[in-house]
Parts: sequence; C-alpha cells; structure tokens
Amino acid sequence: MTSSRYFKEPKEGSDTVKILLAGNPNTGKSVFFNRITGIGVIVSNYPGTTVELMEGKTRFNGREITVIDLPGTYSLGAGSMDERVARAAILEEKPAVVINIVDAANLERNLYLTLQLLELRIPVVVALNMVDEARKRGIEIDHEKLSDLLGVPVIPTIATRGEGIREVVDTALKVFDGKLTIRPMKVQYGRDIEAIIHELEKIVEKRLKIFPKNISPRTISILLLEGDSEIIEEIKKIDEKVIKIAKSFAKKVEELHGEPASLRIAKERYGVAHSIAKAVTTRYEKKILLRDKLDALTTNVYTGFPIMICVWISLFSLLLYGGSFLEELIVFGWEGYVAPLIERGLSYIIPNDFIYQIVSRGLILGLEAGLAVVVPYVTLFYIALAVLEDTGYLTRMAYLMDNFMHKVGLHGRAIIPLIAGYGCNVPAIMGTRVLETRRERVLAAFLITLIPCSARTVVILGLIGQYIGLLAVLSIYALNLGIIAASGFFLNRIIKGETIGLVMELPPYRIPHPIPVLKKTWIRFREFVYIAFPLLILGSLVLSTLEYSGAIQPVVFLMSPIVVGILGLPALTGITLVFGVLRKEMTLEMLIVLFGTTDFLAIMNITQMIIFTIVVTLYFPCIATFAVLGKELGWKTAILIAISTIILAITIGGITNFILTHL
Repeated sequence: MTSSRYFKEPKEGSDTVKILLAGNPNTGKSVFFNRITGIGVIVSNYPGTTVELMEGKTRFNGREITVIDLPGTYSLGAGSMDERVARAAILEEKPAVVINIVDAANLERNLYLTLQLLELRIPVVVALNMVDEARKRGIEIDHEKLSDLLGVPVIPTIATRGEGIREVVDTALKVFDGKLTIRPMKVQYGRDIEAIIHELEKIVEKRLKIFPKNISPRTISILLLEGDSEIIEEIKKIDEKVIKIAKSFAKKVEELHGEPASLRIAKERYGVAHSIAKAVTTRYEKKILLRDKLDALTTNVYTGFPIMICVWISLFSLLLYGGSFLEELIVFGWEGYVAPLIERGLSYIIPNDFIYQIVSRGLILGLEAGLAVVVPYVTLFYIALAVLEDTGYLTRMAYLMDNFMHKVGLHGRAIIPLIAGYGCNVPAIMGTRVLETRRERVLAAFLITLIPCSARTVVILGLIGQYIGLLAVLSIYALNLGIIAASGFFLNRIIKGETIGLVMELPPYRIPHPIPVLKKTWIRFREFVYIAFPLLILGSLVLSTLEYSGAIQPVVFLMSPIVVGILGLPALTGITLVFGVLRKEMTLEMLIVLFGTTDFLAIMNITQMIIFTIVVTLYFPCIATFAVLGKELGWKTAILIAISTIILAITIGGITNFILTHL
C-alpha cells in the first residue's frame, strides 16, 4: 500500500487519525495522496451525491492515518457539487487536520481557498507544493513569512519526488496532538464590509441557538451575505427572520459598492490573497524552457490541431497493435492450457451432460471473451488516458476545442468530461456537474452517450481493427465525431438557453509519475472488472441456456424485421445487441459465445461488421450509464436520451447498410 519508506501498512481495527487533503485542481494533490497511501484505496461516492472521494489508510510513526482526497475545487462555495462536497466533508467528517495543498507557481489564486479554510476556523497545514516548478518560472516563495502571515504551518514540498511529504504529515499530527499551536489569521475585509459583518454576526449569535455544522457566527454571517444556498436553507429551519435581515444587509453592501455582496466579498478576499502573495513572492528572470515551447506548439491553432490528431492516431495505433498482440498471447494460453483444464474439472463435478454443456460452454467462452477481448484493450486505454491526464495535455485539448464547443452550446471545459467518456460514460456524465446550467449538462450528457467508451472501443478494435485495419478504425471514429457534432449543432438550436463562458487554467506540462498512472489505471480497471465480469459470465450462461433449450429462436424472430430487414445483419446478432444493454463489449463477447468461435469472419462479412460496429457505438447506453443519467438529470430525460440513441443508431445503421450494399 505504501509508496514511501515513511508510510507502512495500517493495522486492522486500530484507531486512526483522519486527515483531509484539500486544494485547487492541478496542484499535485493526487500525487500527494498517492505518496501517502500507495495503491490500496477505497473509491466511494459522498453520501447523497455522485461525487467520488478516494480514501486510503497508512501508518506513520506508529500512528494509524486515514487520508481522504477531496475533489479539486477553487473555492468552498455552493456553486458546484464538487464545492459543496468538499465543504461538507471538511465540516462533517471532523478531520484531525486539513492539509491544504497549494501550487507555489500560482500562489495568489490558490490562497483564495486557503483563506476560506481559515475562515472556517479549522486546523490547517499548508503544503506549498511544486516549488521546483515555481523556480523554473522564476518564482521564489518565502514559506516562513507566508506561515507568519497565515498563522498556520507552511511546508515546501515536491510531491512528485516525495520531498517534504513526511514533514507535512508529521506537522499535521503535531497540530492534532496540540504539540504545535496555530493561530489562523482573521481575514479582514474593507471597513464598511467589516462593520456589516460585525453587525450581522451579533444578530446571528443572539437569535440562533444552534450554529449549523458548528460554523462560527462570523463565518455564518459571511456566507449569508454571499447568498450561500446551503447555509440559507439550514438557517431557515432555525430562524427565518435571520435570512431576511441578512438579505437587507447584502442589499446595503450592493448599494454601497454597486455590485452584489457575493461579488464584493470575493473581490476583497482575492485582494487579501493578492497582498499576501505579493509580500512573500520574489520574481526573477525566467528561462524559456522546452515545456514552454511545447506549450506554444500545442495551444496554437495551426500546430495544435495537427498535434492533437497525431496524438489520437498514436493512441488508437497503440490500442490496435498492442491490444492485438496481447489478445493473441491470452487466447493462445487460454485455449492451449487453461480451457482444457476447466473442461476436465467440470466433467468430474457435473455428471449431467445437458447441464455440463451449458455450464462448460457458458463459463469457458465467457471467460475467454472477457480475458481475450476486454482486458488487453481496456488496460492499455486506461494507461494511455492516465498518461494524457497527468502530462497536462488534456487541458490543452480543451483549450483548442473551446471555439468548436461553443458552436454546440458548450464551452471548452466540457471537453474534459467528453474525453473522459472515451474511458467510461458513467464518470464522464458525473463529470458534467462542473457545468453551470442544466441545459449544458443535458447537452453534454447526450453527446457523452454517443462517445465510444472503452467497452465500445473493444468492439471497434475487435472487429474493424482486426479484420479491416487502422484506417477503417479511424474512419469509424471520424464518422462518430461527425454524428456527435451534428447532434450537438441540432440540440444547441432546439434547447433554449445561453452558453456560459469559462476562464480555463492550463497546468504546466509534467512528466507523468508512474505511481499515480498505475493507481488510476488499477482503480478504473478494477471497477470495470468487478462490474463487467460477473455480468459477462451470467450473460454467457443465460445465452448458453437459451441456445441449448431452443428458446432463442422466438427472440430472434421478433427482432428480425429491424436486425435483418433494416440493418442487414445476421438474425442471431440481435440477441447480442440485447446483452449489449448490460455492457457494450458483451455484444462482441456474446458473438463468441453464440457462434462458438473467435473468427468473426465466419459470422459476418466486412459490410456487416461495419454496420454492427456503428450500431453498437450509438444505440442505447449501457444500463449503468442509463442509471446515472436518471440520477443526474431525471428519469424522463434519461428515457428521452435512450430512445433518441436507439432511433439514431437504427437510422445511421440503415443508411450505412443501403449505401454499402448498393455501391
């Protein structure tokens, strides 16, 4: 579980000290977390939300520590789900201490969150991370002076090399044990704002008998002036008159400054952050680094798009040729050594020939389909995705795509969940919560359901890649992108509302660290296998039972008008499309089970392979995606999206069948 000699395996059942990691996106928080906890972590949704938290346990200096990695967020407001979850976890998890990870090269922006943490009056230790990156940019931070100003410990760290992490955790434990006293600074606003906060604070203290989540009256007053929706709902349950008074005070701020109180307070908080950052920062002449030149090339329209196309071609080449090589190795080992052993073992355990045939065929072909078809491509895809994320290249893609995204009613930031959809549609749709309006979330979620996830990629590479080639694979993806673009243009015109702009941050290019890459790959692959393999084996056994009992023919007959008549596919492939509702790669796996061969040319011709692949990439999202659509957007919207994808798949598949059979 560990990645450092300072951190060891926790002892089961021992009491632990809880530490939360908080910070902006791209501050190296995940690397920090990985350095402490290693590979073994728990990934779970925060109660009542779809926001994932990572939790790991370790032992340090004889103490058991639980570390929770909060969502990366720029503030602790109630604007997005990530912000609400981060704040709720800080206030409700009762941590021993919060380690606030700050990017030394972007100190002023990062300090906004730090100041909010200090306003909550909770134990905070600041990890001034990426000080090496700051130096390369000509920035030197006086961490001792920063500590004096903030009133909390500040320790310089380089998480990618493990430097300073031990000191940060050691300091956090000293703060928890009371061996190190901290006196967090009181954030001071302008004189008129302070007078209003002080007046409202006295009213809050007098009228409220219970303070929500033990937040101080001063912090409650600030949140009320900012119009924080969560705190307003909490106060309403206690004393609604406080809300009315707070609104009148907020209006007074607006009259004094000509802007909403929330904006004014945010500006003044940024002003405090600016003053602190200026006082502790020394700048000197910056050298032009290779990464700066690379950044210029990858963000320039004329060079960035060709580079992006080359990156994706390289990715799919890796998946096609690397996946094919691994697939051949696995099939050779499975069919030559493992499958015969399982068959012999089952023959001893199951005396009934009918049951033996069902179980033997279903289990062996199901496992072979999963191991040979899914594992090679999915594993390589997740490794590649983690590398692209950790280098910082995905955000460059978002920057390049911003203008195009606006044409489909979204902004550049939306490209991140869209790209994540190539891994899995489920977390990608959850990722749309970073978008500000329901219109944007619905639009993005629909487009994500059309993106070939890793399960659909298995089908594309397993059929088109293996039997036609890389150019055909790229053509399928190009067609898919065209359909997504056309759908986005169409929906942008029929769904009312405006697109909200967004200022994007480009993190520096970094060399990916192997531990986070492997960890991300393992977590994603583990969840994939836990969900996919049980369904695969069950589906394989069900299909084997239907086949041997003769019950498969009525189902085939009912689906034939569409499957054979419109799409021109073999009648039995309709059965595999039904299983594809559970998991998309099961369409391919069930072909192996149903026809008893991994030679797909014996099942379909080239034209039928193309049509089958197009239909699989477009029709009904898998059941997990459908469930998260219902949870995020409501069941009515989820049903409409699902029906739309089915109609779209049959239409495009039918048109493709007509064109290819009449050429």
